[in-house]
Amino acid sequence: MRFSHIKTSILEQFNAPHGHKIVPFILGAPGGGKSACAREVIQALDIPPSRVIEFTASLRDPVDVLGTPNNTGDYTRWVPPEEFYRIRRGQGASALILEELSDAPIPMQNALCGVIYDRRAGQLELSDQLYIIATGNRTEDKSGANRITSKLANRTRRFDFQENLDDWTEWALDNDIDPVLIQFLRFRPGLHPI
Repeated sequence: MRFSHIKTSILEQFNAPHGHKIVPFILGAPGGGKSACAREVIQALDIPPSRVIEFTASLRDPVDVLGTPNNTGDYTRWVPPEEFYRIRRGQGASALILEELSDAPIPMQNALCGVIYDRRAGQLELSDQLYIIATGNRTEDKSGANRITSKLANRTRRFDFQENLDDWTEWALDNDIDPVLIQFLRFRPGLHPI
C-alpha cells in the first residue's frame, strides 16, 4: 500500500471503537518512509509530545522494556524505564512507535509481546488509551531484518509499504525538501530509490 493509503487506513482503524487495541505493523524496504508515516499518524491524533515515545527495538535489550531490579527492601521490585513510565496507566492518550521491530532479536520480540498484547512493560501497566504503531524492514532486502515470531506477528495488523514518487513529493513539499531535488526526481524518476 502507498503511504497515503496506509495513513488513512490506520487513522480510520484508530478512530473506530477499540481500534487502538490493534497494532499496525508497517513493513517495507529500508528508507522508504515507514517511520515518517507512523509519525504523521500519531501527529494527526493530537497526542501531547511528552506522551509520544519512539522505541528502536533493534538497539535495545529486553531489560529496557521490563525494567531493572531494585533489591532494597524485603523483595525485588522492578523499576520501569522512564520512557514507559511516561505512558503508564492514568496518563491519558499516549503513543508508542516501535521502530525496526523486524530487526529486533527474539528475546526483544518476546518482551514486546506483552507491550503489544497486554499493554504492560514488565509489571508496569501502560495507558488504556495507548496507540502503538510498529515499523520494520523486510528480510528479502537483506537489511538485517529477522523473521518475526508468529506470536508477535499474530498480535499485529500488517501493512506492506510500497514507495510512491507522488506520495514522496507531497511529503517532501511539506517537510521543506529543496524544490530542485523534488523537480529533478520528478524529471528523472528512474534515478530515485523508490
